[in-house]
Amino acid sequence: MNTKGKRDKPDSPARLLKKSEVLRRRAEELLDEGVASRPDVRSLLHELSVHQVELELQNEELQRATLETEEARQKYYDLYDRAPVACVTLDQRGCLVEMNLAAARLLGEPRALLIERPFSLCIRRADDSAFAEFLVKIFSSEGLQVCEVDLVKKGVSTARVRIEGFQAVLRAGEIPHCRAVLLDITERKLTENDLRASEEALRKANAELEQRVAARTAELTDLVAKLQEEIRRRVRSEADLTAVHGQLELRAAQLRELAAEITRAEQRERLRLATVLHDDLQQLLVAAKLQLSLLSRGQSKAVREGAAGVLGILEQCLATTRSLTSDLHPAVLSLEGLTEAVKWVARWMTEKHGLRVDARIEGEIPTIAEDLKIQLFEAVRELLFNVVKHARVDFAEVHLHCTAGSSVEVTVSDSGRGFDLADLGKAGPGKTGFGLFGIREKLALVGGALEIKSAPGKGSRFTLTAPIGHAPAVIVPPDTGEAKAPPETPATGRVIRILLADDHSVVRVGLTRLLSQEPDLEVVGQAVDGKEVVEMADRHKPDVILMDVRMPGLDGIHASRVIHAAHPDISIIALTMYDEAEHRRAMRAAGAVAFVSKSGASSELLATIRSCVSRPL
Repeated sequence: MNTKGKRDKPDSPARLLKKSEVLRRRAEELLDEGVASRPDVRSLLHELSVHQVELELQNEELQRATLETEEARQKYYDLYDRAPVACVTLDQRGCLVEMNLAAARLLGEPRALLIERPFSLCIRRADDSAFAEFLVKIFSSEGLQVCEVDLVKKGVSTARVRIEGFQAVLRAGEIPHCRAVLLDITERKLTENDLRASEEALRKANAELEQRVAARTAELTDLVAKLQEEIRRRVRSEADLTAVHGQLELRAAQLRELAAEITRAEQRERLRLATVLHDDLQQLLVAAKLQLSLLSRGQSKAVREGAAGVLGILEQCLATTRSLTSDLHPAVLSLEGLTEAVKWVARWMTEKHGLRVDARIEGEIPTIAEDLKIQLFEAVRELLFNVVKHARVDFAEVHLHCTAGSSVEVTVSDSGRGFDLADLGKAGPGKTGFGLFGIREKLALVGGALEIKSAPGKGSRFTLTAPIGHAPAVIVPPDTGEAKAPPETPATGRVIRILLADDHSVVRVGLTRLLSQEPDLEVVGQAVDGKEVVEMADRHKPDVILMDVRMPGLDGIHASRVIHAAHPDISIIALTMYDEAEHRRAMRAAGAVAFVSKSGASSELLATIRSCVSRPL
């Protein structure tokens, strides 16, 4: 026997053990025969030793394999036994052979009592046939088989389960068994039952609803017919109302236009009356003063005293007409923008009514449309009049600024008596609101608004808001003070040549007579408007021009600007009935060196003429 070479495949432990026993008996027989020293015996003993070693190695490997198998079996047992799903093993009789803990819990009894027990005892009798058919399919075919049964305990159903099983051989050579899992589907079945019950209830409800809908449809059909008739009637009524509404809107538009026209007519009439007072009555009074002044020269003391009295009366008449003209249409409205107009009314209220007004102008105020400027001016003046009449205070504030929405906003406020807003528009003694109503309506015509905040004892605040128009900008030069006339020059026997510019013939005649009586003064021409005085200035080149501020066509301001640019050596003296700062500033910017009121004393005019001539005579 060759034992030196390595075997390709070791013998199994059983075969090695059998071979070792055969070798041991052979060795014992040889020893009994007394041939122990023979080589065959030694060889046999050696082979026996080798087999003994192999047997020990195989034994160790077998023990190791047995241990691994036990460990694997234990893992399988733990996995199977502690699985969350109920698992069972059934034999071909349907008896329980194995089960895990989840199955015992689901069946509701200890595992020891369930082993070898027919599974049919755990299900409802009505499901016996289904379970029997399930077993037949398991052991007659391959693949997964399914059935559903109710589990019972002591005759009471405990759960509805789904059995999913297949055929399996537990150990080689044994008959097949059934491996199965039990899935608790009780809740799902309850849900399905509830769903079926709900579907049945829904079907009944739908049937009942259809009956009700049919009945309701019949009622609604009748109602729709009635409603259609009512709709036709209302459509006819709506058409009539639309026609009436259109007429009302047309009438409202006409009323708004009429109100706007009334406002414009009021402003035109104010301007017309102011113009009549200035251009006619005041000029006649000035001419009368000039004539009376001439007539009183060289007369007796009594005549001069009488003339002085009449001159005083004429002065009062002129002052009254100037005040009335200013009330009707202040000159500042024609010459300046809203900023200067607000400043003027603040000064005027202080001078005439003793109401101190703090006029605050915030930022730059662009030039607005003429109608809107006049409307805001009149509204501010009326609100300040209300302060004088009702607030019983001697101070008010006016705040003018532009808002971010391209609107101009003027606020007039005082800390006086105030009033109850509920009294606005009520008639009766002590009630207010009609003037405010007029202001609000006029502003509404141009897209503006009036906001009023007041309460008894807490003062009043009026906010005027109006959109800014697209009027051309006007640049007004800054006020730098009164123009200073050139220093007086002594008379040298030469004559001062004077050009008169006035559109009133009686004033021109009176001035000509007055100036002609002075030996050092000579009237070289008379112009009736701005265009003519420009032409005559180029032609005569006088020393002095007495320039009326207001003349038709080209007014005195523009004519002075043209003449001063062409002949800066000509002294221009502004002569007007308007003794206001706005006229002074406008004429001074145009080149005038002095400003004389027509209603002033004649001696003042003569002295101004002589003092304005700066070159030697």
